[in-house]
Amino acid sequence: MNLSTTVPQLFYDLIGRIIPGLAVLVMAIYILNGHDNFISSVKSSSDMSFAFSVGIILISYLIGTIVGGMWLFFVRRKTDKKLENELLEISNQFPSGNIIETSKLNIIGLVYDYVHHADPAAGVRIAKLSAEQHMAGVIILGGLFGGILNLFVGKDSDYMLSVYCVIFSICSFFLYQHLKSRFATSLKNHWKLSQEVALISQAEKK
Repeated sequence: MNLSTTVPQLFYDLIGRIIPGLAVLVMAIYILNGHDNFISSVKSSSDMSFAFSVGIILISYLIGTIVGGMWLFFVRRKTDKKLENELLEISNQFPSGNIIETSKLNIIGLVYDYVHHADPAAGVRIAKLSAEQHMAGVIILGGLFGGILNLFVGKDSDYMLSVYCVIFSICSFFLYQHLKSRFATSLKNHWKLSQEVALISQAEKK
């Protein structure tokens, strides 16, 4: 098993899909069942079977994947265009820049794969930042969905819960902006460093 490949993917699945998916699932159960029934369910959770626990993890993964996909489609792909242009600007400073510019592949994905191959430790850190962005996106949409769900079918008819869900989504959006900035900066820095190292290596061989 290649840990340099497996660990980043496990990081991404756990942080970016399972954890936020579980948070959205728990929120939906709380809203649909009400406070008292939810507390009773939590107290009896120690009796859950292994199969039931695995089922919860799989459902959480599915929720995180679907909601995260919606976030990527409606929001993140549009904001990624700026990062792509910045990576192209860095690439054009080096002889290999034309390879990236003419590539039909996703530029961000291509640069990440290159950085991860050149420096696995840096690749793991960048993968974690990407997973945390995905997590924040799932929580943003999940919180908004929870607020709307509570308004129409909430068991306790507590409208303040919808307000709390929206506030949580707003806070998660600011977290997303912070993580997006860190991810972009890290990816650009490592991409530039990897190109400079490759250029020095080529010069030494001549």
